[in-house]
Amino acid sequence: MKTRPLCLFALAVFTACLRHETKPVESDASAHGVAHASADAQSGVAKLAPTGTLMGRVTLEGTPIAGATVSVRDWTLSELQGGGTAKEDDFYWSEYDETTSPYLNEYGETTSPYLFSKGTHETHSDYGGRFRVEALKRGDYRVEVTTASGERRAIEPVRLGELGGTDMGDVGLMRTGTLRGRVIVPPGCSPQGIPVTVWAFDIEAGATIDADGRFELAHRPPGRQHLHFGPKQGVITDGPILQVDIGAGEIKELEFDLTSRAGCFVQLEVLVNGEQVHGVLATLESVESSERCVGVWDWEGVEARCSWQLALGVVDGRVQSSCGMPLGAASRIADLEPGGEVTVRFDLTCGGVSLEWPELPSNETLQSARFRAEPRGSTKTFRTWCTDGYFDSTGNGVVNDARMTGANSCKFDRVAVGDYDWTVEIVSSTPRRVQHVRVYRNKLTVRARETVECVLTEADRVE
Repeated sequence: MKTRPLCLFALAVFTACLRHETKPVESDASAHGVAHASADAQSGVAKLAPTGTLMGRVTLEGTPIAGATVSVRDWTLSELQGGGTAKEDDFYWSEYDETTSPYLNEYGETTSPYLFSKGTHETHSDYGGRFRVEALKRGDYRVEVTTASGERRAIEPVRLGELGGTDMGDVGLMRTGTLRGRVIVPPGCSPQGIPVTVWAFDIEAGATIDADGRFELAHRPPGRQHLHFGPKQGVITDGPILQVDIGAGEIKELEFDLTSRAGCFVQLEVLVNGEQVHGVLATLESVESSERCVGVWDWEGVEARCSWQLALGVVDGRVQSSCGMPLGAASRIADLEPGGEVTVRFDLTCGGVSLEWPELPSNETLQSARFRAEPRGSTKTFRTWCTDGYFDSTGNGVVNDARMTGANSCKFDRVAVGDYDWTVEIVSSTPRRVQHVRVYRNKLTVRARETVECVLTEADRVE
């Protein structure tokens, strides 16, 4: 067998590969907060960006704590809030108050910075309470330490320099506290079964109130707690989030008066031009304070079902369609007495609005049409929008707020009678995705059982 020449050829290829110059290799490790690697094409020696180590020991009253979760976050609360009050080595828990200082994420949703998972490096303390997080880039970090039993500590900013690492020393946890409470409910009602929830960031607990109105929430991290008593049909309605401060190791006893949250059963009935309609929202405002109000929906198929609402006493009411157009209003339409069963009946007369705007150029496509109706002499503004075909569906007896009647026209079948300043915003785009916005404005008077026609022209265009 002639194997020797083949072996010599393979050896030659292998040797050539070894002698071939190594090309630089890019690494995405830096995206994870790890060393960024690059290579010197001449020497073949990798140059790593400087990183450091964060270390420390978890203790509770001087005793090392094993199994504690240590989270090192790239974002500090001070950075998220544009500058805060957090100080290094500060025992704090209420450095972020989600009831008064909402943080908006990239989608415009209210959230808590604690829920951010980006840039989190997590580890656990060993039997000696020690922890160590390596390969961190220099900068400021937020360190959060938690235990399964509720003890917690948050420190920021923890600074990591260029050389070596940072030893935080002992990270002392604080003893948890206990909240014992008693609630007072409206006369003749039982508090048993009312749910109560307490949370401080991600540490949440719940309980059910007993027949005597008492509850206990143990193992709470020291600092500010957010407390919420849920609704119980026939007893109390939903209410605001309360705040309670608990000290380290404290057993706090408090009493909560929930009598102002007495409710009643409300049934909504809406007639427009003599016909009962559904898919509407009624806003009921207390005549004593417009800040005290409730919203009652009436959907097809559930119109006979009563909803449990806050007992506001005598109320004014207004109704709008599901997409925001006003249908009408009434003064002192009902008295929402505690424990009562009230039918709120609106008998409204409406007109219609037919709108037409200039045709779009042949190279543009309609993306959306937005409408804003401002009743003259009122501070309220009603808005709705539609896209081509968005309002085409009818059926289920739901109020048809609007429907596209053509490529450049729309009709609102039911609008409250009155004088309006009407704004129409047309958004279109070209094949090259260039967006155009045209805004038209005109005055309209809606009359009962009539449809007012408005043909907008370039003279009505404001921008």
